[in-house]
Amino acid sequence: MNFLKKLLIHGTSSSSSSVSASSTSEHQAYCSKDENVMQISIISSPEIRVSRDSESQAVLSSPIFSPNPEKRKMLSSSMKIINLQEFVQKFDEGDNLTSILPREILLHIFSYLNSKTLLSISAVCKLFYVLSQDLNVWKAIAWREWNLYYSSMETLPVPVDKNFNWKEYNRFKNLLSLPNFMKWNWISPKGSYPTKRHCHTGTNFGQDKIVYIGGQRAHDARFGDVYHFDVNTKEFTRQDVSNVPNFSKHTAIEINGLVYVFGGFDGVTTKYELAIYDPRTLQWQIPKDVKGDRPLSRSNHRVAVIGTKMYLFGGIRGGSDGNLDDLNDLYVLETTTLTWRKIEGSGTPPAPRSGHLMAGVGNKLFVFGGGSGTGSSHRWDVKHTDIYVFDTETEVWSQPSFPQSMKKNGVCIYSAYFSIGPFIFVFGGEQLNNLTSRKELSKDLYVLDTVLLEWRKLDIDIDTGISAATFSFSSPRARDTAVMTCTDQAAYLSHGYNAEPLSDMWELKFKLPLRFSD
Repeated sequence: MNFLKKLLIHGTSSSSSSVSASSTSEHQAYCSKDENVMQISIISSPEIRVSRDSESQAVLSSPIFSPNPEKRKMLSSSMKIINLQEFVQKFDEGDNLTSILPREILLHIFSYLNSKTLLSISAVCKLFYVLSQDLNVWKAIAWREWNLYYSSMETLPVPVDKNFNWKEYNRFKNLLSLPNFMKWNWISPKGSYPTKRHCHTGTNFGQDKIVYIGGQRAHDARFGDVYHFDVNTKEFTRQDVSNVPNFSKHTAIEINGLVYVFGGFDGVTTKYELAIYDPRTLQWQIPKDVKGDRPLSRSNHRVAVIGTKMYLFGGIRGGSDGNLDDLNDLYVLETTTLTWRKIEGSGTPPAPRSGHLMAGVGNKLFVFGGGSGTGSSHRWDVKHTDIYVFDTETEVWSQPSFPQSMKKNGVCIYSAYFSIGPFIFVFGGEQLNNLTSRKELSKDLYVLDTVLLEWRKLDIDIDTGISAATFSFSSPRARDTAVMTCTDQAAYLSHGYNAEPLSDMWELKFKLPLRFSD
């Protein structure tokens, strides 16, 4: 209680002009009083001022606390001007602090602390713990600590859900700012390890398993195998699964314990539609009771999950003239009923593309990058570094502008990626400035903060214990068409392509568990 008193109240002299400052916390607080004014301030922050007007009514004034006059009037009507020594006495006697100062004032004071200090004082007492859980407090802290570009919340390119967890957002941003928070470790897996390949899929199953399906070594050498990888033992097991085609460039995503696989190509004539794999029973099924408006089979498309729905966007498909056509159609599969629906939507959708990325964040789909080409060999004519957002509730497309992009680095196509909450991590991929070859590849890891639409290149520690005799690289080399999946403890980069198919696997280890609680 003494700490709590020192944090909020200092200077109890009866002198009308007394001012006393405290240095007991990182954010100093002071209070001064005279006959008509009690003032509580936090150093370097706008003051909260409570005073009497001519009618002896309390009035609250603060530059940002409540710009709404009606709100200020409401708050002021609930406030009492008290003698400061009486305040301290009541506090010492254990009175509930909210009976002395309104909850709104306390929350406003808390909003000027930084994340570390707020977490520290949350352990002082039950009241402080409850106040420290208020998401509006964390919203104010996030805005002050992380926003560099926008004048107000209303100017954010993508509106944030009203129930967004700002406390988790702050925690996540602080974790990513820690030095050497992530470290690359080369894995020498046990068991039946997948051969060199790319254009395969990797899908999380449970807390500690990853399912790898298919892929290709060359256009005429594609795989119909399924592997389970245990992230704890670092062991691969090749599963005996029937009816899996030899295919690549498909998608696979887990929903409620089942892996939904769509599309892909066998390199000759056959393209594939929807299949469902159960990792527990090792059953591969082509469902017969699929309903609705089915999407055309395709490859190099992307899918994302929101709730029980799987969204599918873009990709390429061979036309009747023998050329490969890029697509920009959007479909949704309700997995509880196996019903497809084509979404027409409104707004401005992305141009036709393939090789892009798509992730579900809250109720929105984020589409980034990709490219389009012409002819039977599909040489790139255009590569993109744009971002589009689809609101699944309003079914409206938008193309937000953002202050930072990948245009300098140019990564845009066939990147490996994974998402955690509102953060999308992107590794490798093809460069923007080369349309004719795959020589310009990246080995950098970026994170897209979808709240601020801010790209950041992450500095990753490396495993210095890797010797040249064991492996010739201390971190993953540049590549595209790899896959990346994550658990709370680490992300896993598998295979890919750089002049030839690759067979190496890497663990991106997190110093602390990296999860985002809604």
